[in-house]
Amino acid sequence: MSGNLANEPARVIEMFRKMLLIRAFEEAAGEAFHAGYVRGSVHQYIGEESIAVGVCANLRDDDYLTSNHRGHGHSIAKGADPRAMMLELFGRVGGTSDGKGGSMHIADFSVGMLGANGVIADNCTMSVGAAQAIRLLGEDRIVVNFIGDGGIIERGREIRWQSNPLTDETFGWRGKPHDCASEACARAEGRTAVPQIVRGARGSRLTPLPCCSCHGLSSPSQPCAPRTPGTPTR
Repeated sequence: MSGNLANEPARVIEMFRKMLLIRAFEEAAGEAFHAGYVRGSVHQYIGEESIAVGVCANLRDDDYLTSNHRGHGHSIAKGADPRAMMLELFGRVGGTSDGKGGSMHIADFSVGMLGANGVIADNCTMSVGAAQAIRLLGEDRIVVNFIGDGGIIERGREIRWQSNPLTDETFGWRGKPHDCASEACARAEGRTAVPQIVRGARGSRLTPLPCCSCHGLSSPSQPCAPRTPGTPTR
């Protein structure tokens, strides 16, 4: 048996199952939105499922995650209950925030999902604060922040300024470049090099490629090794 846990059949099947679950959830959410059952906006994660699943396969339940306006896939990949999430979209009691957050503010603290955010790149401020709290408390957990190329363009300097004190591996950036943000072409701006945005922090520029590729890029300790209880992060 290979030491590459990302390629173990049971693990691959579970990751594929979770990708299908995300796709089914997003299709149902889109249908409900267009039928007028969901207030506000619904930003789907269709086509990016491999990123969330591959990254979150490396995380423990007590690790933290922050997301942007496309937070459904990240939440499901982290372990949130899809039924509670759908109730949240419908503004119902029993939702992940009892119907008070809606689509773009999905959060489930029980699985370490600190919340999605409709403000471009504002999840960066949340994740930096969480990482600082981990350091101050001396806890054994990490924070993963999902950000798109538009967010890097929008708040690159602010992110760098806030994160410079975080020089260990408590904090991890996961960039999802679409290569053309609404403001400008990120590739032309030359600002999609996520690993260089914060001195000393782990980062990866991920694209919707095979799930196992994202899994291997996202291991906090060594390639393709999932975090287990007691595994040190630094």
